[in-house]
Amino acid sequence: QKKGYGKLLISLSYEISKFNGEVGSPEKPLSDLGLVGYKSYWSNAVLSLIMSFQGNISIKEISKKTGISVNDVIVTLKSLGLIGLFQGKHFVKYEAERIDELYNGLKSSKMRLIDVDKLFLSPLQLRKRRLK
Repeated sequence: QKKGYGKLLISLSYEISKFNGEVGSPEKPLSDLGLVGYKSYWSNAVLSLIMSFQGNISIKEISKKTGISVNDVIVTLKSLGLIGLFQGKHFVKYEAERIDELYNGLKSSKMRLIDVDKLFLSPLQLRKRRLK
């Protein structure tokens, strides 16, 4: 605990999901500490994407690009105060000051993340063929 290895493993699991073109969510129920770790990772991933994205981005796009399930993206945006509801549909609220404030707070915290450039993954189908 407190070394960041849990978030590193969370990061790895989402990178694998993205590599496989899938979105994921942790197995429920989560422990209190597990939930804290996932929420921290989700906040970091969602805010980093919003900050790097030019223009508007949908919740589905955030989900696809981060590998985080739509429901978990919505929970994260709610906790960050960056979600709105219009005609029964959720949308990302772009409040530049709020986003900058949240992002600057994230930059000050150190989070161990997987360096995707140093990760070697092969598609599951390819591995199955090699095992036969």
